[in-house]
Amino acid sequence: MASVRTAVVRWRWLGWVLFLGSTALAMWIAAAWAERSGIARLRDAGQQRLALYASGLNAELQKYDYLPTLLGLDPRVVALLDEGAAPARQDDVNGYLEQMNRRAGSNAIYVLDLTGRVAAASNWNEPVTFVGEDLAYRPYFQDALTKGSGRFHGIGTTSGLPGYYFSYPITKGERTVGVAVLKTKLDSLERDWQAADEIVAVADENEVIALSSLPSWKFRSLRPLSRDTLARVSVTRQYDGVTIAPLEMEALPAAAPDQARLVRLEASAGHEASLHLVQERPLPGSGWRLLLFSSLDPVAAARQLAALATAVLYAFLALLALYLRQRRRTRRELEMLVGERTRELTAANSRLVHEIGERKRTEAELVQAGKLAVLGQMAAGIAHEVNQPLAALRTLSDNARVLLQHDRLAEADHNLARIAHLVQRMGKITRALKSFARKSPAELAPVSLARALANAQFLVEPRIKEAAIDADIAAPDPDILVQAEDVRLEQVLVNLFNNAVDALAGQPRRTLWARCEDLGERVLVRVSDTGAGIAEAILPRLFEPFCTDKAPGAGLGLGLAISSGIIRDFGGRLSGHNRPEGGAEFVVELPKAPTPTAQREAPA
Repeated sequence: MASVRTAVVRWRWLGWVLFLGSTALAMWIAAAWAERSGIARLRDAGQQRLALYASGLNAELQKYDYLPTLLGLDPRVVALLDEGAAPARQDDVNGYLEQMNRRAGSNAIYVLDLTGRVAAASNWNEPVTFVGEDLAYRPYFQDALTKGSGRFHGIGTTSGLPGYYFSYPITKGERTVGVAVLKTKLDSLERDWQAADEIVAVADENEVIALSSLPSWKFRSLRPLSRDTLARVSVTRQYDGVTIAPLEMEALPAAAPDQARLVRLEASAGHEASLHLVQERPLPGSGWRLLLFSSLDPVAAARQLAALATAVLYAFLALLALYLRQRRRTRRELEMLVGERTRELTAANSRLVHEIGERKRTEAELVQAGKLAVLGQMAAGIAHEVNQPLAALRTLSDNARVLLQHDRLAEADHNLARIAHLVQRMGKITRALKSFARKSPAELAPVSLARALANAQFLVEPRIKEAAIDADIAAPDPDILVQAEDVRLEQVLVNLFNNAVDALAGQPRRTLWARCEDLGERVLVRVSDTGAGIAEAILPRLFEPFCTDKAPGAGLGLGLAISSGIIRDFGGRLSGHNRPEGGAEFVVELPKAPTPTAQREAPA
């Protein structure tokens, strides 16, 4: 016997270990799936935003692309570069460039002769002017002469301000006589990026960040610059006066799809330390790359939520299994108790039959009393009243599984919350029915009639839809409070709604109404239907136990008896009658809850 008990305990522990292991595995799978799908959504959204940012940057640059070529069409500019910088001619071109720069909204416009010296500039009359500067070392000057145009981003050696340079050669006939240059700042573009509240950056051909939504990232490199690169930018003075330091960014080994990368940005990199998905898009013709850093914090939150939802689901399943196991055990114990009691009653009845024949009628009454006690406490308390919440739990759990499969986590979380609420309500229903069976006084409190009607309608809604019933359940004023118990009041309303649904089966017109009437100190709830009505033979015994006109197996006839007792405990009354136009109507009369003012003014 001891060995059998030890084996049972061992199997029970093994079952719990397997359950916990499967729960952990399911949480890991759900979290991994949430992370994978979250990164995929983040990637897709990032591609769209990258396209928008790239379009905006190209549009900003193309605004100024044509301006340098216009300078070659002006004979004064050509004459200045071809025939020499006479003072009057230079002043004339300076004024022309100043006017053009003001209209274009650029930073500066200037022209260089073939030696690379600035012959005229729009900032000729400013304290810091380009006129006379030797800029032959700048790549945009050399590219304009050798390639027909130049593009360059760097820090101005004269002004000390960063800018983007456009350059084109100026020709006279077949000869090149100079170079026209336009410099513009892209500050407005960066300000727009900063307002978008995400990290956007542009890396130039040297892997140095030329533009960024984070000011601290400008002129930082994505990786340490090579010696050749440092030597070249030193000659061109592209980053004049700035020390290029690499960003503190760690690439993670796990790669995301479509060339996206996962990186960890350190706090010292100008942003809070966190994981980011990095996506990039080349900008044709410029040698630049547009980078978008998307935070993985939402993905981490979704991963945690998926794991938590899985844990809650498994916990609910475990509680449900324990509940069903305990219910089976209780049923077996009750069956044994009923069998033992039946044997005792049978033996006593046999003795009474042998002693007094007239006690046959008394025996029948005792058997009936025993049946009422057992059925009233257990069958009515559990099988009859818990049936509806169990059906609602099944519906909500099935919906939650479908919602989780479609990644609708917010709605699934709402369903799980309602499941937890129904489980709590089932415990309260069991305790309330046990209290009713003992005839213990009700614990009354103010209850919202609108909420009770809504909860009862929710429990019966699947049956209403399945039966194609036109339900018109009007919600009362939310401020109407009645003196009752919320769960037991909902039991009464559910029972009345279910009776109406049963009465409407097979009827050509299937309509159910619920209306509330505020009578001052009392409230009436009328539940009506267009069914066949209540049989005349049933009306006088409508609220007696086991009084029913339903088919065998369709009901025990306990619902109205229990409901009448509950309403009576509340200090109210339940009545029923047939409507003159057809169908039945049940009226629940309830006392209104005393207002806080009335409670304070009541005598001590």
